[in-house]
Amino acid sequence: MLLSKVKQAIEFRTKTKYKTPDDGLMQELIYEALLYVTNRTDPAELVRTTETTEQILKMIEGGKCVVYPEYPDFTQTQRHLQMDELLNYSVINYACFLLTNDVKYKQLSDEDIGLYRGEFNRALYGESL
Repeated sequence: MLLSKVKQAIEFRTKTKYKTPDDGLMQELIYEALLYVTNRTDPAELVRTTETTEQILKMIEGGKCVVYPEYPDFTQTQRHLQMDELLNYSVINYACFLLTNDVKYKQLSDEDIGLYRGEFNRALYGESL
């Protein structure tokens, strides 16, 4: 998902009650949301072998690691959110939570994380779970 679309989604969800922050603060909110989601999942988009030169966020099984996501930069118009498609709305909802402090957005984000983790486990271990 393009960063511009992520920004629009956050603005749309929060515009009736909250003033949209400037781009600098919005980028910070999105990055914090990216880190929140990444810490609770192992997004395939960010999984590398441990020989990577990128900065490692956490180690996972099988000689793999999860790297830090790229910092969102709105000046790059064709830049995508560095996250698995299934987790894009989790990032958006968590950013809305950070902006509004409304727990419903955090709950929505956590639900998406739970669904992703269930799909990830099924892909790894099959339907036996």
